[in-house]
Amino acid sequence: AEGNVMHRELVSRAAVDADLGLASVLLYCQLNALVRPAGERIGLIRLVGRFPTDEEQDHALRVAEVTRVKTELEWRASGESIELELVLGSNFILTGVLSPPRALATLWPGLGTSIACYCSHRFKGRITLTTQQSLVGFSSLINHQIHDHGAREGSRLVLVAKGDELRALP
Repeated sequence: AEGNVMHRELVSRAAVDADLGLASVLLYCQLNALVRPAGERIGLIRLVGRFPTDEEQDHALRVAEVTRVKTELEWRASGESIELELVLGSNFILTGVLSPPRALATLWPGLGTSIACYCSHRFKGRITLTTQQSLVGFSSLINHQIHDHGAREGSRLVLVAKGDELRALP
């Protein structure tokens, strides 16, 4: 990386492109003895022994900003189901956290939803609403969509919550 500093979004993008386990790569970056956070700017990493200048860190942040894919959410509720249509954005892929509009948050099942995919794969986790009004728990579904169905940043994902289950559709 130019200036020996880069944003972790670029690392996650490279991991997805190389079909590597995203959580493993990000954990490796966090625990590896050769990689450290770059100063106080969130998301930047550097090699040990390298001390990028403020300008190099600014550049790394700008690169991440211009290459970032925005997470988009459209949703509709009808009767007993909620349909979500998502554009998989950089931050959503990285965190597995979605910030829904307040109206959607008020409709989300109180105990959350189990997670399933149209290919019959079921997941152990649940999609739950936090006290900060974020929907969390999407990471396993995102990784499955990436590794088993070829999803990438910018891909559309359609999900339907019905009762206590959230199911990804083809």
